[in-house]
Amino acid sequence: RVDAAVVLIGANDVTHRIDRASAVRSLERTVRHLRALRIEVVVGTCPDLGTVEPIPFPLSSLLRRWSRELAAAQTIAVVEAGARIAGTNALYRVLDLDDVEALRLLLAYGADPDEPPGGEPTDAYGTPLLWAIRRRRSRAHVAALLEAGADPGARTRDGTGAFALALRFGLMPVGLYLSAAGILSLLALIWARRHD
Repeated sequence: RVDAAVVLIGANDVTHRIDRASAVRSLERTVRHLRALRIEVVVGTCPDLGTVEPIPFPLSSLLRRWSRELAAAQTIAVVEAGARIAGTNALYRVLDLDDVEALRLLLAYGADPDEPPGGEPTDAYGTPLLWAIRRRRSRAHVAALLEAGADPGARTRDGTGAFALALRFGLMPVGLYLSAAGILSLLALIWARRHD
């Protein structure tokens, strides 16, 4: 009896220029089939082939884009096929990929917006919100995390808050959004205490 399957997929799809939609459909069908057989499935999405040292620019840049796009599409397909998200690094990974729709999907399917990191390099930042800022993600990414319940008061290992971190990385729109969200939270707390 098979209890678990590990699927490491995507690198060959990129290097052989397989149509992304058909590659993703194939993965989704496979995951659905294995889950229907009550087999636990672990999927390692496409690695970032742009990090392979001997590959020169501009090919490395092209491979990075292709592999990240495939990984984002694979993540969406696997989640829609019934993947479990809690306790994985999927939220941190999708923040590496800069795909706000995939982030929203993971949050909608139960990803913890305050999930603890699973190791370096995310350990120094402590939460997906702070990792999103470190990865210089957009206001939309930060808004999705906060709307899902991320702690706006989270701090990095060295004590830096989200607002200060956003300014450190030159993310003024994110910093302004965090500032406004913090003020609204404070006003709601004051109002709730006065009307208790």
